[in-house]
Amino acid sequence: MPGYKQLTQEISEQVTSALKPLQDLSIDVVSSVAEAVSEFLPSLAVAPVSPEEITDANFGLAETVLQNSKTYASRVLKALEPITGKFVESSKPKSSKVAAA
Repeated sequence: MPGYKQLTQEISEQVTSALKPLQDLSIDVVSSVAEAVSEFLPSLAVAPVSPEEITDANFGLAETVLQNSKTYASRVLKALEPITGKFVESSKPKSSKVAAA
Protein backbone atom coordinates (compact mmCIF):
# COMPACT_ATOMS: atom_id res chain seq x y z
CA MET A 1 0.00 0.00 0.00
CA PRO A 2 1.48 3.37 -0.96
CA GLY A 3 2.37 5.85 1.75
CA TYR A 4 0.50 9.11 2.26
CA LYS A 5 3.19 11.20 0.55
CA GLN A 6 3.23 8.93 -2.52
CA LEU A 7 -0.58 8.89 -2.68
CA THR A 8 -0.70 12.68 -2.44
CA GLN A 9 1.90 12.98 -5.21
CA GLU A 10 -0.08 10.62 -7.47
CA ILE A 11 -3.28 12.59 -6.89
CA SER A 12 -1.42 15.83 -7.60
CA GLU A 13 -0.12 14.42 -10.89
CA GLN A 14 -3.62 13.24 -11.88
CA VAL A 15 -5.19 16.61 -11.06
CA THR A 16 -2.45 18.47 -12.93
CA SER A 17 -2.85 16.19 -15.96
CA ALA A 18 -6.62 16.66 -15.92
CA LEU A 19 -6.32 20.45 -15.65
CA LYS A 20 -3.73 20.93 -18.39
CA PRO A 21 -6.15 20.56 -21.35
CA LEU A 22 -8.54 23.00 -19.66
CA GLN A 23 -5.71 25.45 -19.04
CA ASP A 24 -4.59 25.17 -22.67
CA LEU A 25 -8.15 25.79 -23.85
CA SER A 26 -8.54 28.81 -21.57
CA ILE A 27 -5.26 30.26 -22.87
CA ASP A 28 -6.53 29.87 -26.44
CA VAL A 29 -9.79 31.63 -25.53
CA VAL A 30 -8.03 34.46 -23.67
CA SER A 31 -5.62 34.91 -26.57
CA SER A 32 -8.45 35.06 -29.12
CA VAL A 33 -10.43 37.56 -27.05
CA ALA A 34 -7.33 39.70 -26.42
CA GLU A 35 -6.55 39.80 -30.15
CA ALA A 36 -10.12 40.82 -31.01
CA VAL A 37 -10.44 43.44 -28.26
CA SER A 38 -6.99 44.95 -28.78
CA GLU A 39 -8.08 46.30 -32.18
CA PHE A 40 -10.59 48.59 -30.44
CA LEU A 41 -8.32 49.90 -27.67
CA PRO A 42 -6.10 52.96 -28.01
CA SER A 43 -2.39 52.74 -27.25
CA LEU A 44 -1.52 54.24 -23.87
CA ALA A 45 1.71 55.31 -22.22
CA VAL A 46 4.11 52.51 -21.38
CA ALA A 47 3.64 51.05 -17.90
CA PRO A 48 6.68 51.33 -15.60
CA VAL A 49 6.47 47.62 -14.76
CA SER A 50 5.82 44.74 -17.11
CA PRO A 51 3.10 42.16 -16.41
CA GLU A 52 5.85 39.51 -16.24
CA GLU A 53 7.67 41.46 -13.50
CA ILE A 54 4.44 41.80 -11.53
CA THR A 55 3.70 38.08 -11.90
CA ASP A 56 7.25 37.05 -10.94
CA ALA A 57 7.26 39.34 -7.90
CA ASN A 58 3.86 38.21 -6.67
CA PHE A 59 4.61 34.52 -7.14
CA GLY A 60 7.94 35.07 -5.38
CA LEU A 61 6.05 36.57 -2.47
CA ALA A 62 3.56 33.68 -2.46
CA GLU A 63 6.40 31.12 -2.55
CA THR A 64 8.09 32.84 0.40
CA VAL A 65 4.86 32.95 2.40
CA LEU A 66 4.13 29.30 1.57
CA GLN A 67 7.64 28.20 2.58
CA ASN A 68 7.38 30.16 5.83
CA SER A 69 3.98 28.59 6.49
CA LYS A 70 5.42 25.12 5.90
CA THR A 71 8.30 25.84 8.28
CA TYR A 72 5.86 27.14 10.89
CA ALA A 73 3.59 24.08 10.52
CA SER A 74 6.61 21.80 10.93
CA ARG A 75 7.62 23.66 14.09
CA VAL A 76 4.07 23.36 15.49
CA LEU A 77 4.08 19.61 14.76
CA LYS A 78 7.47 19.28 16.47
CA ALA A 79 6.11 21.13 19.51
CA LEU A 80 3.13 18.74 19.59
CA GLU A 81 5.29 15.59 19.53
CA PRO A 82 4.78 14.88 23.25
CA ILE A 83 1.08 14.45 22.44
CA THR A 84 1.14 13.09 18.90
CA GLY A 85 3.89 10.65 19.81
CA LYS A 86 1.37 8.83 21.97
CA PHE A 87 -0.80 7.83 19.02
CA VAL A 88 1.19 8.42 15.82
CA GLU A 89 3.88 5.95 14.88
CA SER A 90 7.18 7.72 14.43
CA SER A 91 10.10 6.77 12.24
CA LYS A 92 12.39 7.74 15.12
CA PRO A 93 13.85 4.87 17.14
CA LYS A 94 12.06 4.31 20.42
CA SER A 95 13.83 5.18 23.61
CA SER A 96 15.35 2.28 25.50
CA LYS A 97 13.80 3.62 28.73
CA VAL A 98 11.16 1.39 30.24
CA ALA A 99 8.02 3.19 31.40
CA ALA A 100 7.29 2.87 35.10
CA ALA A 101 4.21 0.78 35.80
